[in-house]
Amino acid sequence: MDEQRFDAIARSLGTSRSRRGALGLLAGAAGLGLAGADAKRRRKHGKGKKAHPAEQSAVCAAAGSKSCTVAQAKPGAVLKDCDYAGASLYTRALNAANLTRASLADADLSGANLAGANLSSACLTGADLTLANLQGTSLTGADLTGADLRGANLRGSNVKPAQLATATVDCSTILPNNKPAACPAGSICEGGACVCSPCQTLSGGACVPDPALDHACTGPCPSGQWCDAGACAGIAGTVRVTDVDSLCSKYTPQPATACGVAVTAPDCSLCGDQTGCDSNYIADGPSGTAWYCSISMYPLCSSNAECPADKPWCAETNTVKNCGRICPY
Repeated sequence: MDEQRFDAIARSLGTSRSRRGALGLLAGAAGLGLAGADAKRRRKHGKGKKAHPAEQSAVCAAAGSKSCTVAQAKPGAVLKDCDYAGASLYTRALNAANLTRASLADADLSGANLAGANLSSACLTGADLTLANLQGTSLTGADLTGADLRGANLRGSNVKPAQLATATVDCSTILPNNKPAACPAGSICEGGACVCSPCQTLSGGACVPDPALDHACTGPCPSGQWCDAGACAGIAGTVRVTDVDSLCSKYTPQPATACGVAVTAPDCSLCGDQTGCDSNYIADGPSGTAWYCSISMYPLCSSNAECPADKPWCAETNTVKNCGRICPY
């Protein structure tokens, strides 16, 4: 088994999914559950139609030359060349069975126990192998094109990366090296998908801060916290002037409210960095008499009533009052 190649395919699988939660790396495998797979089960017992010869691989064309019954499908049974295409073998115990050159195309093998079975040169195209136990199974030369291996355990099997590349595999699949298909750093596998921690989103194969959640009052964080730089943080310790109507603390702490939490407005010296403006005293501002991150312009004024709509606040700087705007604008 090529450890580096399996690690590579694990990483590539991990970059294709997305978002939120924290249940642990293997939660996806457990979370799928047999109940989650049940909706796809209950296929009609017996054999289905084989793929049209023109669509078959050489492996599938040579497989399934013998008629066999589902009743024969037992642990340790010799089932070489058996035709089980389309058969319902849901949760079937087939451990240590010899299924060399068997046709299992489109068969329902979800939850089946195939540990130690010999599936060399078997046709498994389109087979449902979700949650199947394939530990120690021989898959030499088997055709897995279109097979569903989500939640399957392939620990110790000899399946090759090239075979996995033709099947459906996600982070709930346990690879031959006993590692789950990896998710990007900072994410976990949940329900078969790689999801990031609260306040983050999956972008370009990595978990990054979700700008849509940054300082949002309704988000994934506990009470009294919000998303800040991609993680939950206390509102009072991370508040910005833009969160409190651009109020700022000039000479004394300025009380304010952010998302229903009582906070102190940031210092007015932060106005430039956070809004691009200076600070001015406004006697009748949107949150009352206070200092605001703002810009003052002409004309001169004595109250808001004398200011035009595009600069509606009468802002005072060094005892001079001019009409201005609260930033950002």
